[in-house]
Amino acid sequence: MTIYYVIRFHASFSLVDAYFRSLSSLIKKPFGKALRCVQFADYIQYSFKESGYENPEEYMAEFLIDLMNDTPKSSAGPNMDNFDWPTNGAEQVADMFRDDMIKADEEPWLIGMGISLWMEYLEKTGKQVKKPDNYVAGLRYLVSTIAPVKENLTQKEFGELYGINANRVSTYYGEIYDAVEKTIIELIESSNS
Repeated sequence: MTIYYVIRFHASFSLVDAYFRSLSSLIKKPFGKALRCVQFADYIQYSFKESGYENPEEYMAEFLIDLMNDTPKSSAGPNMDNFDWPTNGAEQVADMFRDDMIKADEEPWLIGMGISLWMEYLEKTGKQVKKPDNYVAGLRYLVSTIAPVKENLTQKEFGELYGINANRVSTYYGEIYDAVEKTIIELIESSNS
């Protein structure tokens, strides 16, 4: 059983479902070792058996966030070679985002979430990326506002990191947020239920 079907035990996890669907639409070939789905499924099944819960839906409702954090992860983050990017600029942003998040020692699931949000943004807006640093700063700030990151910087600090001013970070953050707001709301609601 793959992680997708394990997580589908509970219908309220629509964000996780959407996340896997969006990833599968971007992939040219299987992830292979990058996501290690079999390892994830095994870990989740083992964890469920050890928990003492009888109902997998109740277990997933209670422990999904913990499982996402504890599940064995690839230390390198997502393999960007498997994504079909609409433009070179879009790919540059994803590569920079991934590399910078790895340098900041962020969790691979955060990197995957950010890349998924980035791709959703591109699909909804069709934007042509001319200044990747601006988008990376906005995307990193966005991820830091919705998930527990280790490098929790202000807009000004992200601006300094990417050589732009805080207003630019705010503009690009807002642009990305507006396009993916529904997904972010689903993420927050599913983590609170």
